[in-house]
Amino acid sequence: MAGQLRYMDLDLLPRGYTLNPDWNRDFREDQDKRTKLIEKIIDIELGEYINNNTTTLSEVYFTKYWSWGNYCMVYRMKDRYNNVGILIGTILESTDKILRWYDLTTNFNFNIVIVTPYKTFRFTYLDLLYECVTMRDSSGRYTSISALLNTHPRVQQMEDWVVRNPRYQRVTQKYKYSNHPYSIIEKNGKPGWILQLRDDDNSLKREPMNRYVGGGLRMSIPIESRLRVIERPKVDKEWVGKLNKLLNKLKL
Repeated sequence: MAGQLRYMDLDLLPRGYTLNPDWNRDFREDQDKRTKLIEKIIDIELGEYINNNTTTLSEVYFTKYWSWGNYCMVYRMKDRYNNVGILIGTILESTDKILRWYDLTTNFNFNIVIVTPYKTFRFTYLDLLYECVTMRDSSGRYTSISALLNTHPRVQQMEDWVVRNPRYQRVTQKYKYSNHPYSIIEKNGKPGWILQLRDDDNSLKREPMNRYVGGGLRMSIPIESRLRVIERPKVDKEWVGKLNKLLNKLKL
C-alpha cells in the first residue's frame, strides 16, 4: 500500500524540473456526510502511514468537488517515483482498502488525484484500475494480469466503463503479447480482451518533463444502473459491523 513506500530524497530542481503548481493546492471544496465517513475510514486504514518519516505519503483526504455527484480522493506524496507503475499499484491497493468499508463505486466513478512535488496524476477510480491491470509486468504491478482479473471485485465495472469511454491517455507502458493481435482473445482469454478495449499504447511516446492537472477536474461520472445491472460484491459481516459502529460514533 502507499503508506509502505520508502521515502527517497530526490532533488530534481537542479536537473531542469520545476515545482508542481498543484503542490500547495487544496482541492477541498465542500464536505458532506459521505466525505466525513470516508475521512474517518482513511484515518483508520492509512493514518499511521501519513506524514511518517519512513514513507512518501504526506496527506490523504476525500472531498466533494463542484456538484453533488463529484467526489475526489487526493493523495499527496513527498517525492516522485522513477517507476510510476509502483505508485499506480500502491495507490490502487490503498484505495481498495478504503472501499472495503464503503464501496463508493456502486454509485459513481469518483476521481483520484495523486500530487507529487513535480507532477500531478488524475484518474477516475475505474481508469486507475484499468491502468494497473494493463501496464506491463516490469512496471511494478503487485500481481499478474490474470490474477488481478480473477480476484478483483470491480473488474466487470471497469470493463463496462472502458467500453463506454474508449478514449484514454495512459501514463505507463501497456502490456504486450508476442502473439498475433488477432489471436490474443482466443489464446489468452480475458486478459487479451481487456488489452483490446482501448487503443492507448504509449510505448513510442515520450512524456513531457512536467505535466499538471488543468484548471479544473473532470466531473465524477455517475454509473447509470440502466446501462447494465452490476452485481454487488458479497457483504462481509465483519466489515458491516465495523462500519455500523463507525456510523453510530458519527451519529449519521
